[in-house]
Amino acid sequence: MQSLGAGKVNSYPVLAPLILEQNSAAAALQEQLQALQLPPDTWVRVDWEDGTSSRWQPFRGDREQNFPTGYHQITIEAPQGSLQRGLVLTPSRCYTPPGNHKLQGINCFLPALRTARNWGVGDLTDLISFASELRAHARFDFIALNPLHAIHNRAPYNTSPYLPLSIFTSNLLYIDVDACPEYSRSRLARQLHASAPVQETLARLRAARHVDYESVARLKRFFLLVLYREFLRGDVSELDQYCSLRSHWLENFCLYQALDRHLHRRNPDCWHWRQWPEEFSSPHTSHSQTFAQLHQRRLRFYAFIEMRLEQQLALAQQTIRNLGYPVGLYQDLALATDRVGADHWAYQSLFAPGVRVGSPPDDFNENGQDWGFPALHPQRHALDGYRYFIESLRCAASQAGAIRLDHVMRLARLYWIPDGTSARDGAYVRDHFESLLRLLALESHRQKFFVVGEDLGTVPTYFRAALHQFHLYSYRLILFEREHGAFRPAAHYPKAAIASFTTHDLPTFAGWRQGADLEARLRTGQLQPDLLPQATQSRRDDIAQLARALDVPADCADGDIWFQALARFLATTPCQLRLLNMEELYDEATQQNLPGTTSEAPNWQHRLPCNLAEFFAIPVVQRRLEIAMEAKRCEQKSRALLMP
Repeated sequence: MQSLGAGKVNSYPVLAPLILEQNSAAAALQEQLQALQLPPDTWVRVDWEDGTSSRWQPFRGDREQNFPTGYHQITIEAPQGSLQRGLVLTPSRCYTPPGNHKLQGINCFLPALRTARNWGVGDLTDLISFASELRAHARFDFIALNPLHAIHNRAPYNTSPYLPLSIFTSNLLYIDVDACPEYSRSRLARQLHASAPVQETLARLRAARHVDYESVARLKRFFLLVLYREFLRGDVSELDQYCSLRSHWLENFCLYQALDRHLHRRNPDCWHWRQWPEEFSSPHTSHSQTFAQLHQRRLRFYAFIEMRLEQQLALAQQTIRNLGYPVGLYQDLALATDRVGADHWAYQSLFAPGVRVGSPPDDFNENGQDWGFPALHPQRHALDGYRYFIESLRCAASQAGAIRLDHVMRLARLYWIPDGTSARDGAYVRDHFESLLRLLALESHRQKFFVVGEDLGTVPTYFRAALHQFHLYSYRLILFEREHGAFRPAAHYPKAAIASFTTHDLPTFAGWRQGADLEARLRTGQLQPDLLPQATQSRRDDIAQLARALDVPADCADGDIWFQALARFLATTPCQLRLLNMEELYDEATQQNLPGTTSEAPNWQHRLPCNLAEFFAIPVVQRRLEIAMEAKRCEQKSRALLMP
């Protein structure tokens, strides 16, 4: 806390909130007050989050004892002035699932789902169908999803779910238009849907090899506008209430969307806010505010879409839990926001100017990596009460039993690269690590979700100890788990972790064994032809090492045997969480994303080879689900025998 010596009565300097662990808050607060050297007749008042207040004199032996968790406000009232500051009291660690059960999940890239009824991309109704079909064949505890954040839906750029337009909102691609209540009431929507041109478009989108983000988004946006007009014919209080309960992020996002459409129509070469006229450079300009006032109906259209998306996501989470998945959905919270997206436009004051985020040179990339997205300014973020971080957690976890924090090391530091320089010239900038962890603990208990921190890459020495202290689960990929050149034995994995073979940015299990990733890198110019023989031999050596770790013959060509060994290995690790990938069920060799490419590869566009009903009837899929369940049963029997 700052000294009150220069303060004035009723002046409230802008200060970052004081974030304390609940059980030690009284002592910590007393220590903070003593450091200020305040006079003995100082009073302390706390306005608690529930609307009540407490007032006491700490230097006369009078100490407030009841310190509930939550977001409060503390005011120090001294003769020379008053000082007000946020006071956040948190649990000592994040929420963890009750009991000591091992939980098994399956990763599902939602856009990849094919059905006879969807519009060319997997939607939230398809997610329920996937969970239902899966439940008929196997017992999993959760379904892991790609980030559902809103993106621009403009190929070949901005189709990555990890570079969102906004981390507070969802992508309209995932809405099931037919399931919106307005659809059954709108004769026009049903007629248009049944028309030959629309049916031909839907047939083309469903049959396409890859997801066509732009075409699907365009079609859904048109139909949602028809449904919105139907909605406006009735009672709109539902939308009024929805908007009133949402933070400022919804209003800013809707304004961005409306301006984006308006200015692009005026100038087809205007694609993002950095190309907009200066008078619309932020939501706070007079022109932006005037536009919002004149186009309220248009802004509320985008709020209507978000409302229906949230409702369908809530239905999916509840239905999936009712099907017998105790956790339900495991949602992914992206690290980044697009530097030409809605969040950066709306909250420019929170981001550091003139820098972008990446990673330093290492053994895998001697030039480092330039990820190209903006960095939150630690001090500005703190002075704003960490609201950006808090709201992003609430949005990601609102319908989830677990969340995955992409690049969890961001809580401690990020690698900043000044504009005009390369990734070799960057430096790490520290963040308010403990404060962010405490806020995460508070929000996880409030919404009853557990947290997986994606801690791949360069990890500070103190970092994993802090994750363990706050009960965040580590993220362990077999591909990266090595000891002295060999793959780490299953018994050497940590308990507080999620174990899997790979992730979206890495080769699939089949693709790695077949060298499909090497071929893809060669095809896109990431691997020079003269280096292919060396890379191929290195891969052969790694496959032999993995075969030893999984207890598989090195020359084995049977995918089922490899999968059985993988499932058994994951089941025998001490890890409390295990994750299989959907691609492992049918030996898919192509990875979902090839880092370092845009138009060179169909990133984030790969789909299942067939419709869901047919997918679960494929013999290899049925065999592998049974293999996965048998590995789980064997592990449970082994644990039961070891129990006293």
